[in-house]
Amino acid sequence: MIGDREMLEKVFGDHDRVWYLTMRHTHGRINHADVSELMRQYMDIVYEDALTVVMLRSKNHNRTADARLADEQASELARTWIVK
Repeated sequence: MIGDREMLEKVFGDHDRVWYLTMRHTHGRINHADVSELMRQYMDIVYEDALTVVMLRSKNHNRTADARLADEQASELARTWIVK
């Protein structure tokens, strides 16, 4: 659980690589909407299946704008399940 936006910003500031694993529908129940929004903006979904989502934020994980846009479009359904 990420308590609030400030806590997530601190985690991002303190660590070069952050992994986040969650179960679908559970994330929205335990985290605030502003935390979810920040995660969607600054983390990439690197794996997803019917029950889980794995997200990554890394200074060494750079992708082109086209790749990010394609992932964003492909992940629309997953994000609606995470952020409620």
